[in-house]
Amino acid sequence: LEEMSGYSNEKSAWTIKAWTELARQGFDIAMIEVFDYARYAQEGETYLKELFTAEKLRWQLENSNILDIRPLIPEFLKTVKYNCKSPLLDDIDNLLNEGYLVKVTLNSCILNKTPGFIDHAILIYDRVDDEYITHDPGPGLGGEARAIPSELLFQAMGGSNNTNEVTGLKIGNAKI
Repeated sequence: LEEMSGYSNEKSAWTIKAWTELARQGFDIAMIEVFDYARYAQEGETYLKELFTAEKLRWQLENSNILDIRPLIPEFLKTVKYNCKSPLLDDIDNLLNEGYLVKVTLNSCILNKTPGFIDHAILIYDRVDDEYITHDPGPGLGGEARAIPSELLFQAMGGSNNTNEVTGLKIGNAKI
């Protein structure tokens, strides 16, 4: 997936390249995100400055491949079930209920109750009562399951100003 998405040790990867390829291979990909890919394809950095806070934009430009994804957007929009809106916990619940594994991007500093901003992704595979059961590949977490209270997860996603990605993945007619 790292190669498929364009991830490197120097920069994190926006996932549209990987989701497009997996959808082409028959995986069922459902993405919910306030990021308007069609606008970004047309407007470039002007759109980014409107959407992101200065801190988040600086982080994205310095630490991700956001500038490289523009040419990939038309194919992405043709192959992935994409809903341009701010994702809510209900969206995560609906995806889980439909049998998806759910990838969520968030600010790991909020998740770990430290100051600052670090864009990070976790995989949610269940909900028990008011906690989401996740695989969090973050440093020092050892790959063990992590239970995250729903309110903490929502705040780490950005709360009412959420601009993060929620993507469901399940095997459809995949060739694996």
